[in-house]
Amino acid sequence: MKSKKTIIAIILCVGAIISLIYAMTSRPKVKRKNLPDPETISPAAGIMPTKRRATQTKFVSWGRNPFAPRGSAIKNLLLNGILWDKEKPMAIINDTTVSIGDKIDGNTIIDIKEDRVILNDGTGNIELKLGYEE
Repeated sequence: MKSKKTIIAIILCVGAIISLIYAMTSRPKVKRKNLPDPETISPAAGIMPTKRRATQTKFVSWGRNPFAPRGSAIKNLLLNGILWDKEKPMAIINDTTVSIGDKIDGNTIIDIKEDRVILNDGTGNIELKLGYEE
């Protein structure tokens, strides 16, 4: 019984190898149509060029966090006042009272100083100063 299984396995392996060799060495039976020159092809014709015209650029640093939303909301923030206390400083931004760790318009309050507030918008720290609209 074992010898029959071995003989069948050997025959299957030999058949698979022959099939693989045939597939690699034989030519395709269907001739492919030659595509026209890529310069003369229009996308409206439904045939796209086979030659790639664009060149790949070298890596350039993004310069920002790619996962942070584009466009900073800092521009819409106005620091109205600061309620200074060494232990728990608070700030008034756009008529909303905030403290360290709070979020306003997607920006996190990092630090509150006597004359400015430091925010982080996901791309870096930005300062809001009293009397200035950023």
